[in-house]
Amino acid sequence: MRTSATTSLRRRAGGIAAVISMGLVLAVTACKSAEDRPNTDPLNDPWLDEIEADEVAVAATPDPAADPSAEPGTDPGTDPAEEPTTAVAPDEDPVAPNDGSEVAAAEPADGSTAEAAKLAGASAPSNKSGAAVAAADPAKPDPAPSEQPAAAPAEQPAVAPAPAEAAPKPQPAEPPAPAPITIADFDGTFRFSGGSAQRQALEEAIEFGANQVAGIIRGIARKRLTKTQIIDDEIKMSVSGDKITFNWSNGSTMTCVIGGPKVSMSFKGDKYLGRVLEKGSKMIVVFDAPDAVKTLVYVLSADRQKLTVHHKLDADQLSEPVTFKLSYTRK
Repeated sequence: MRTSATTSLRRRAGGIAAVISMGLVLAVTACKSAEDRPNTDPLNDPWLDEIEADEVAVAATPDPAADPSAEPGTDPGTDPAEEPTTAVAPDEDPVAPNDGSEVAAAEPADGSTAEAAKLAGASAPSNKSGAAVAAADPAKPDPAPSEQPAAAPAEQPAVAPAPAEAAPKPQPAEPPAPAPITIADFDGTFRFSGGSAQRQALEEAIEFGANQVAGIIRGIARKRLTKTQIIDDEIKMSVSGDKITFNWSNGSTMTCVIGGPKVSMSFKGDKYLGRVLEKGSKMIVVFDAPDAVKTLVYVLSADRQKLTVHHKLDADQLSEPVTFKLSYTRK
């Protein structure tokens, strides 16, 4: 019994000590202010360098080689693989109509006799009655080889003239490269377009941060993260010279000089110090709180219509930062 009582007392004492310790942490945090945080240069953060601008798909320029009519040396109206056709005289004369009459062999144009026609290989088909169509005189001997008529030269196939080479199609001019993005390009109103996927990703990021603290204060950490890590349905930015004014749909506003000193701003009753920096085409907004630093990196697409906001929270109670990103479309 004494052992059980002692164990119970120890547990209660441990719980009281934890509560006191948590109270001391909250008290110290309440005494701190954003001005007490050391100045750090967010432009040297490797996380910033890992963020790349979202690319916008550019329609591919038409390829002239894909058009057969654009290939030099080819005729669009003919198939290059098709061989030219040539009419060749048949070896035998067509058989005359079988009407029973005797048909005489055609006499050569040069006045040669029927024997010459026989020597030239003319055949004598028969009709229905069995009579010879073109009879040669068998009594006469074959002429000497020198007297034989010369064979007509074989007709050469007609060769189609080569088509004239088509002039190469002029290449379309490449579109000019877009102008570099500046802070002035961020001027405008953007609406959240990340959908349920990015809302789910934010919830997971909040849970990741809450799980980094002790179980006894995990609920408080989750509540705090849910309050500060939010999605603005609309962001309006107005740029005038070297000044920029933000209007977030959560009700917060801030006006500051780009690259200038920190300015005081309020978010849901809490006080922060904000400033705006730029690095290349990226706009960086930094908020200093008593126990944390929140960094937002604004990135525009090449056509200036899409906005991606990368979030990073570094807090004293977190061993690893909480990060997520949100997508917006120009209104």
